[in-house]
Order: sequence, then C-alpha cells, then structure tokens
Amino acid sequence: MDIRQLSYFVAVYEQGSISAAARQCCVAQPSLSAALRQLELELGVKLFVRLPKGVTPTEDGDKLYNHAGKLLGQLQSLKASFRTPVNRVQFRLGLIKALGVERMSALLREFSQQVDGLGAAFGRAGRALRCPDYYPATT
Repeated sequence: MDIRQLSYFVAVYEQGSISAAARQCCVAQPSLSAALRQLELELGVKLFVRLPKGVTPTEDGDKLYNHAGKLLGQLQSLKASFRTPVNRVQFRLGLIKALGVERMSALLREFSQQVDGLGAAFGRAGRALRCPDYYPATT
C-alpha cells in the first residue's frame, strides 16, 4: 500500500467513478484500476461494487476512506510544515467571550488557510502575549 494508491482510492470514492477519478488524477483509467485492484488484494477486501455507471463503496471502502482521508491530510500538513513562507504576516487578535469558541475557531481556521506565512499571537483581553518570533518585545 502506498500514498499513490490511497490517493487514487480517495479520488474514486469521492467521484463515484473510476473514469472520472482517472481524469482528476491525470492517469489512464487502466492504471488507476490496476492500482485499486492491487490495494484490494493487499487488504484482502473488496472496496467498491462496480456498476455499469460508476462505483459504490462497500463497508470496507467506507472504513478505508475515513483512514485514508486522515492519512492524506496528515501528509499534506507534514509537507506544508517544511515549506518556507514567502512573507511573514503579523497578526494580532483580541477576543471576547460573547463571540463564542466554535464561531471564532471556524473563522480563524478559514483565515489561516487563506494567508500564507501567518503568525498569530493570542492573549486574554487586557493582557499582552508576547511571541518573540512574530512580535519582538519593546524595551
């Protein structure tokens, strides 16, 4: 089992079609089908029910999709952690309890994904939190 096979599997799962997944992954359909068969043989399970128009995941396919999605996400995160940001962006944010944790978490997650090189400093209202890498202390 390798990352390529898992990427192909996720593409087929999400597209619901081997041919659509092959187009998305920029590979020939026979190559993608062969990778799926090899993955099924290695795991000893059938991952999809092949239909005349598309595929449907089996219970084992659903199970693998959950694991594969997490693993591929972690791989992307690992790669991103070694990329050097082009520019460092300074960001300070003050929060009040009335905004709610879930709402602010979602907003911060969305914001941080859109801004490369974001460095954030957080603190409680009325208290400064110093983060020397982003905000050098002034004396």
